[in-house]
Amino acid sequence: MRFTEVMPSASRINGSEPVYSSFRFGALGTQWEIATGEPLDDVLRQLIRKRINDFERTYSRFRDDSLVAHIAAARGGGRFVFPEDSTVLFDLYDRLYDATAGAVDPLVGRRLELLGYDRTYSLTPAPAAVREAEALARPKWSSDVIRDGTTVITHAPLVIDVGAAGKGYLVDLDSEMLRTAGVTDYVIDGSGDLRHSGQPPIRVGLEHPFDPALVVGVSNLRDAALCASAVSRRAWADGLHHVLDARTGDPVHHVVATWVVTEDAATADGLATALFVTAPEKLGETFSFAYVRMFTDGRAEVSENFDGRLFFEEPLGEQRSRHDPGTTARRHKAVPAGDRVRAVVAAVAAAAVMAGCATAATDATRSPFRDGVYTATGKYGSLPSSITVRVTLRNGVIKTVKVTPHATDPTSLALQRRFAGAVPTVVVGRPIAKVRVGRLAGSSGTPDGFNQAIKKIKKQARRAR
Repeated sequence: MRFTEVMPSASRINGSEPVYSSFRFGALGTQWEIATGEPLDDVLRQLIRKRINDFERTYSRFRDDSLVAHIAAARGGGRFVFPEDSTVLFDLYDRLYDATAGAVDPLVGRRLELLGYDRTYSLTPAPAAVREAEALARPKWSSDVIRDGTTVITHAPLVIDVGAAGKGYLVDLDSEMLRTAGVTDYVIDGSGDLRHSGQPPIRVGLEHPFDPALVVGVSNLRDAALCASAVSRRAWADGLHHVLDARTGDPVHHVVATWVVTEDAATADGLATALFVTAPEKLGETFSFAYVRMFTDGRAEVSENFDGRLFFEEPLGEQRSRHDPGTTARRHKAVPAGDRVRAVVAAVAAAAVMAGCATAATDATRSPFRDGVYTATGKYGSLPSSITVRVTLRNGVIKTVKVTPHATDPTSLALQRRFAGAVPTVVVGRPIAKVRVGRLAGSSGTPDGFNQAIKKIKKQARRAR
């Protein structure tokens, strides 16, 4: 079984698992997959789709009709009623906010917008003076929001962004729906946020944050959740990405990737973000978890209770948390991406082939596509509309993708821009031979133009036989 959209996480690499049935769909602008022992019936599939739509209609700051969009537009604030299950998500944010001293704050949404990660995916930062003024008056979850059960009370426009834990929470909601329907053996892959239930356990490859052809280690996952985050997944301009320290509003630069294992995906997702801005021993005062995190200098840190292994050289030393003796951290020096690491990944790939499974590793000698940067224009619709797609290929895998909109109509241009901002999360790290995008970020036409451009690029890059 292959898991889709893993950053930096997942591909099954060995085992004697039964054949799984796969249900693939779009959610939160990314591709998801639910693998089960038996196919899910149509009624349950429709219920899952409806639950996802309800979640987006409540929490997506990229939808004009969402509840959080109404909160952002309420000049004088107001009282806003959230769904019953919102208390679990917001209680988690209370704990994350306190454990990180405010560094993880769902009111970081406005800072993301000013950096260009806005509703139209402009990816154009506001002037420095505007960002600095906003930083001085930044709202805080602890003081600018009042919670009364499921009611959120505000006194000014606030941009709520639940990106730190929201995707993981939606994975948990889907998990609950499966269990209610009597499904107990499954794997949910929410674009890199995984939750496993039942027999047997799975081994998950930890994808290198800057080279999807490599894995830096493996995790043994059973009846638990594994979530990951990396600064490379949503990055734009020079040094800008989606992982911010809410206290400063600036992107973090010390840590580049994290992986967290806990019982539920919401907590794992939130802690994967928190580890960018807070020491694990501090988080260990509030949460129980296992983790790996990777630094900008190539070092990696892994907790003693992490069930798996890293493909690194000998440890550089140990440090034990005085708060949780079970989470001793080992610091490792990363092996350069040379023969030794690639040999390990090649061995992982060989094991996966024998097991009939796909991996994140790619053998350049077998790729039918040449490395390079390729550009093509795709057309769609009756007018027609068009976009230009620029792709960087390495070993047949899409390393980067940039979509340039050409629409002049404001509505069409907005759809193209939203698609351009969302599509990297769907295709980067995937083999170009398997890339085909469906409806994404509210657009059903733009994907047709994208797929046409990708078809042209594959023709350009294909090796002569």
